[in-house]
Amino acid sequence: LRNQNIPREEIENNMRQIFRKVTPKQELLDFVKARLVIKWKQAQLRINDSRKEVDNSVVFIQSRIKSLISMIDENKSQTVVEAYERQIEELGRQELLEKEKIAQLSNTRINFETALTSVTEVIQNPCDYWEKSDLARRRLLLKMIFAKKLAYSKSSGFETATLQLPI
Repeated sequence: LRNQNIPREEIENNMRQIFRKVTPKQELLDFVKARLVIKWKQAQLRINDSRKEVDNSVVFIQSRIKSLISMIDENKSQTVVEAYERQIEELGRQELLEKEKIAQLSNTRINFETALTSVTEVIQNPCDYWEKSDLARRRLLLKMIFAKKLAYSKSSGFETATLQLPI
């Protein structure tokens, strides 16, 4: 909008009207929420499987280290003992890497259902969220709901919006 003064209240009233129109039906929200929860749980199962694999790897490495230590005790050759010690050092590094993987996998625990509920509450009532939010959150809301920037005409208000969601 160049060289055109449009009262802020007029734009905000038009925006409120759009948000009232784009409010999705509860059935759609429930369906989408249920599907996303299923997808999240599947992802969590994959993470748990990965963690079990890493845990098994750590157990194997630890048993291999114990085995090499007992072989050192039985062996008298300095060259063989040094070779075993190098293998133990390498296995120790591998064990540390595997434990780091476990820590990373443990950090992925997020209460997805709580986060999803927060997002669906915003989508369910975008007008209330718009009223209570600062500029940064309002911009985020616009990006969540609309696929493209909204066009505004002084004579007709907001143009037809392309929605991001199946509302």
